[in-house]
Amino acid sequence: MYPVQWSRSARNDLAEIWLRSDTARRKAVTQIVNEIDQRLAADPIGAGESRDQGRRILIVRPLALIYRIDPEGVVRILSVWTSRGS
Repeated sequence: MYPVQWSRSARNDLAEIWLRSDTARRKAVTQIVNEIDQRLAADPIGAGESRDQGRRILIVRPLALIYRIDPEGVVRILSVWTSRGS
């Protein structure tokens, strides 16, 4: 298992999404955040797609996020936003 850490910026992004959401969407976001944490902890390379500068993208609607895997094996979530079509 890989440790997963949300950057301050990503936590702020998530808080903004939460505040803009209605009750049903908040419940969905909470479930999806738990799913993201589990997927990244289990297999961060297989969970997302490769991007430049060692970053990866993962889309779990309605969220999308950018993360990287440090040389120490820590998964760091750098930013999160609502994906298109959400």
